[in-house]
Amino acid sequence: MSRSRVVAASMALILAAGCYSYPAPVQISPPQLLTRGSLAGLSLPNPTVPQSVDIDVMIEPNGMPLMSTFKAVGSAAAANQDVLYKYIEASTFRPGLQNGQPVAAVYHTRMQLRSPGS
Repeated sequence: MSRSRVVAASMALILAAGCYSYPAPVQISPPQLLTRGSLAGLSLPNPTVPQSVDIDVMIEPNGMPLMSTFKAVGSAAAANQDVLYKYIEASTFRPGLQNGQPVAAVYHTRMQLRSPGS
């Protein structure tokens, strides 16, 4: 191959690489809580100290929580697993959205809990 052909082929590769646009990263907006279930029966192990609970659950494209993925952790989680599970189960969600289309995505929230009057 002649040197001019090598240079021409190299220039073509450089131009082709310069024109390539990388795909945009996938953006998924997270699910949003629309209505809250009841927290009746919530108990705080130490009512004088504010406590927190982190909740994660997969929300399906139809907006329903996939309860087999429910996870609650934090200082008040162990004493309230059933109450928190029922709270999420009874809540309604807008699913995650990708390009305006509903997709399954993880809903995460951190709840700060304190006893009334503390």
